Amino acid sequence: NAMKIVLASRNRKKIGELKALLSEYIPNIEILSLDDVGIMGEIEEDGETFEEHALIKARVAATSGYVGVGDDSGLTVDVLGGAPGIYSARYAARCGYAGEHNDEANNQVLLQQLEKYSDAERTGAFVCTVACVFPDGRELTLCAAQPVTGRTHQLRVHFAHLGTPMLG
Repeated sequence: NAMKIVLASRNRKKIGELKALLSEYIPNIEILSLDDVGIMGEIEEDGETFEEHALIKARVAATSGYVGVGDDSGLTVDVLGGAPGIYSARYAARCGYAGEHNDEANNQVLLQQLEKYSDAERTGAFVCTVACVFPDGRELTLCAAQPVTGRTHQLRVHFAHLGTPMLG
């Protein structure tokens, strides 16, 4: 029997990449989407941290009876008090940006906010948290932070990765 894991996602690319990653270590694994197990609707991410959001998603996925996996990631900038943080994917909208709300808009809003700061002051991290909730109720979270510096292209690269798989 295959080990079944439900990823709190509907993104087929993300599911495929997680399967490719985990199959190197667990040969007989099946990664399922929320749709595959009949979990409909959007998951309300009403937590205040990356860890809370990842756990919220994993708990929903675990209602399937299988191991549930959720993730959350984003960019934190020190001089902005940790912003955009958990709002990274929706930062332009959150800041009232009038244009399209996508990675490029998020970059533009962030860079406008950083204009008055020197490269040396533009420090922060790209944060990724993964949570697993097991059928017996055990919960596990892992968090990694990759420091970033003030170079514009580095900020752009990290913002561009917000829509990609949690472990990619």
